[in-house]
Amino acid sequence: MTPRKPWLTGKRTLLLALALMLGCNALLLAGVAYNRSGVPDSVLTLSERELMRDSSRLLDEGDDSSLRLELQWRYPHDSAQRGYYLSDWLSRERLHELGFSVPAAHDRPARRQYQRQLSRTAYLVLEFDGPAYQALLQHAHDKLSEAKATLAKQGQKKRWQDELDAAEEHHQALHQRHSRLVLIDADLSAQRLRQRYADRSRYLIVPGQLAPRLLHPDRAPYYSAQATLLNPHIQIPTELHAALQDWPERWTKNPLPQRVQISTGQRYESWLSAVLKPPKPAP
Repeated sequence: MTPRKPWLTGKRTLLLALALMLGCNALLLAGVAYNRSGVPDSVLTLSERELMRDSSRLLDEGDDSSLRLELQWRYPHDSAQRGYYLSDWLSRERLHELGFSVPAAHDRPARRQYQRQLSRTAYLVLEFDGPAYQALLQHAHDKLSEAKATLAKQGQKKRWQDELDAAEEHHQALHQRHSRLVLIDADLSAQRLRQRYADRSRYLIVPGQLAPRLLHPDRAPYYSAQATLLNPHIQIPTELHAALQDWPERWTKNPLPQRVQISTGQRYESWLSAVLKPPKPAP
């Protein structure tokens, strides 16, 4: 009996691999085309304060095809003064809506169980240069005033001078260098968020992930969530590489006047849609 030849020969394997690659590329391009179709969900004009250049390479070193920008954002001011890293940006009711089981305030055994819950995917709202950012500025201004008053009252002691220097640096950084994008809300529905935040030039809605966090578990408990963006990176199209060659990789004390336009599409994925001309200096 003549032995049967294997169906999956080297040539057929190569053709299948090629067909699979072409199919994946076609799906990727179709997804990009759908995301950018129709009216964008939001269009924001940002600067290097909100977008740092990420020079890490996904491909070989020196291949500029992977150049991208990375969104920079901040938590809002912690009005409850619970901690610097996390703020009271989510209420207990909103945490329940997002799927977290928040124990009653008097239920001490259940407190630590809260932060053992699994992370949740949700849509996040980043507000650009709005009331949340103004609250951060006001808080920094108040801290600076307090530091000046303490130094004047206590005398020229190194401790008070160091606190004043730190307050001045933070105040200046918030005004001139740090991001004006502030995380203010989250929901399982992007449509509900857009209804609550209708200004598409100020509110950016992006997919994210929330991990439960508990502060002060042995005292008055404070339930919050740590947020991360599922995709904080924005690819730089090849034709715009030259225009963004001076875009910094970190905050600088002398920001560039250059700005870019970021659009977000049907799948809430953002892309760099335009590089804007620097504004003309005031006469």
